[in-house]
Amino acid sequence: MKSIVNMRRDELLDLSPDADVALGKDELLHIFKTFNAFWAYDNEAAEAGRVGMHAELKSGLCSNGFFYSKIVLDHPSLRWIIASNLVRQYQLKELVKPDYVAGIPKGAKKLGQDVAEIFGVKNLDLIKDPEGRIKVAGSENIKAGSTLLLVEDFTSTGTGFKETVIEIKGRYAHLNILPVELVILNRGDIEYIPVGEYGLFDILALVNHRIDSWIEEDCPLCEKGSKRIKPKSSEQNWELLVNSQN
Repeated sequence: MKSIVNMRRDELLDLSPDADVALGKDELLHIFKTFNAFWAYDNEAAEAGRVGMHAELKSGLCSNGFFYSKIVLDHPSLRWIIASNLVRQYQLKELVKPDYVAGIPKGAKKLGQDVAEIFGVKNLDLIKDPEGRIKVAGSENIKAGSTLLLVEDFTSTGTGFKETVIEIKGRYAHLNILPVELVILNRGDIEYIPVGEYGLFDILALVNHRIDSWIEEDCPLCEKGSKRIKPKSSEQNWELLVNSQN
């Protein structure tokens, strides 16, 4: 089979979900770049006067790079291949098989469903209530002491993961969340996520790819006059970001 890093968009879409594809850093970055799902700040354009915009992360930090998982994960075959690689990564660590798997909404909801199916375990459907708090749909059927593995698309500082753990444990104390976050890409410089009284959660990433981030007061991009924007707030925001330095 042709190397992933040499495949065009149509060739990637033609991949069978059952294709034996090993995704490393080069392969994953190629997929996201091919689907225009990765943005990086253009310093050369900035030097030419086109300072454009830069990403505001969920944590509130500024960043010079951003991955938009929905663009890739909306394609079932690619999502399944990525999920298969995540399960393989987990199994190589010889960690305990979970009773349940859940993808953190919204970015990893379907990914979590695929991971659960590949593991051969039940998927827990995480939903947000009207106040934006996470809860488990149909939680009355969960047995006490059951183990849950949380899956996420990307992590930087663990903000979304922390919120999810706190919300779930606050509502479902009988559910045992495994001390691991299974994630496609760790774009931060952390190896674990501390979640208060619930302890430390190791980050098990398919790929580690460091991208810079700063608090707004120290951001060199803000200092240049580049404006912050939340890339996933709307599709329009993503287009504004990726085209802001053209």
